[in-house]
Amino acid sequence: MSRTVSEAAVRAMFDQETTEAFLVKLEIDHSTWGTPYRFINDRADHTDGSSVEWIGYPFKIRLPDDRDDEAPIAELSIDNVDRQIVQAVREIQSPPSITLWVVLGSDIDDVVAGPYEFSLNSVKWDSLVVSGSLEYEPILNIRYPQDRFTYLTTPGLFKT
Repeated sequence: MSRTVSEAAVRAMFDQETTEAFLVKLEIDHSTWGTPYRFINDRADHTDGSSVEWIGYPFKIRLPDDRDDEAPIAELSIDNVDRQIVQAVREIQSPPSITLWVVLGSDIDDVVAGPYEFSLNSVKWDSLVVSGSLEYEPILNIRYPQDRFTYLTTPGLFKT
């Protein structure tokens, strides 16, 4: 899959030394919340060109291992500094959606990679960290074929 990357991003990737930082924007959303939580892994808050505020907040993403025998699952860990995240996760009944973008620190509207969309599953927390697994659409759990061929749904297949 080809991707268009800005000249500034290409220069930062290929320069021997650079002052450019690559940041990750993280959006956590759920249908029951009024507005999504938006974080950026930086010490400072940022506002993008659409006047959306991204809160500078510490989080880590561990990418999945490249293995053929298991589904790729990434992990997200967010520092549990503000108890609002745990409270929001406790109140929902279904997994929240996660969207990630890799952006340039000098221009957070300059998307280098993404958006990557996941669902946040298996959420756990303690006094220090809120963590969970980031999973793509669970295609291995979808029944195939979707419909069942029974006498009630397809009577023409059965002799009477």
